[in-house]
Amino acid sequence: MTPEQKVRGYYALFWEASESRINQLIHEDYLLEDEQLGLAGIGREALHTYFVPGGNRAYPITVLGYFGDDRAGVAHLRVRWPTKYVAPAWGLSGTDEEIEFEAVSLITFRDGKIASDRAFWDSGLLYQRLGGDFPNPDPEKFGVQPGESDGNGPASSNNR
Repeated sequence: MTPEQKVRGYYALFWEASESRINQLIHEDYLLEDEQLGLAGIGREALHTYFVPGGNRAYPITVLGYFGDDRAGVAHLRVRWPTKYVAPAWGLSGTDEEIEFEAVSLITFRDGKIASDRAFWDSGLLYQRLGGDFPNPDPEKFGVQPGESDGNGPASSNNR
């Protein structure tokens, strides 16, 4: 089985988990990290604890590509989540309505099995799509008047 096939099989576990498949693909010292949601898990049971609530159905993750080898690589993903799973992490209310976004995961292998998964995605964009609102920054709090340079680049009258 190629590393890409292992990665695709790994993400299929998130909604079709079985003990034999987990044991085949996942290293016993597996590490799962999703800092944006404050999730971390160690060991094969982390798949069940965090991503297979109430059984074998969570949410689909589509692998758009895997770039790497049998030691490490990056998986480019498309994730579709019911908003009720992610919105509460930011104090927002969610529903069964799904939201779709792209992410990347850094994947490492040990002894031919997936040893770690560190997920990264644009949590700010997702927060806004879920209805969260960022306050408009006040440049004066940073000691810069609109239209003045802060010494780190050209002056701008735009609020970015």
